[in-house]
Amino acid sequence: MKLRKTNVTLETRQSGTLRSLNDLVTAGLLSVDQSEKLQALTDRYTIGITPSMAALIDKDDPQDPIALQFIPDHREYHRLDVELYDPTGDYPNAPMKALVHRHPDRVLLKPTAACAVYCRFCFRREMVGPHGDAITQKDIDEALDYIAQ
Repeated sequence: MKLRKTNVTLETRQSGTLRSLNDLVTAGLLSVDQSEKLQALTDRYTIGITPSMAALIDKDDPQDPIALQFIPDHREYHRLDVELYDPTGDYPNAPMKALVHRHPDRVLLKPTAACAVYCRFCFRREMVGPHGDAITQKDIDEALDYIAQ
């Protein structure tokens, strides 16, 4: 298998993506009171809901599954002692920034540290978004060289 290096767009943004508590309030997905209680949480974890996903949320249903997946929740403040910072073991199995090599016969190529949407349950949420470690074209080239070898 021959790998071809390409120019990868490292960050993709959909116009109108909701990225702040104020955006969620304006869209009617949170009250001002709710947003004030979540400020410290969203300073730590990224918000990202595309317009197409936001349009699927039933604003009248407090248990709407799509809202629960993307809208910040106060329960995210609570962290149990048994919870790991790196639950998937990415760090010890990452020979370089853009690649995880946990299994002998496969790798996980991470071409970006950004997502189109940010799930509240994401086990890599400490690593992605503006607080994450940006992936450069050089990082991707090194990962592709690693895979080719």
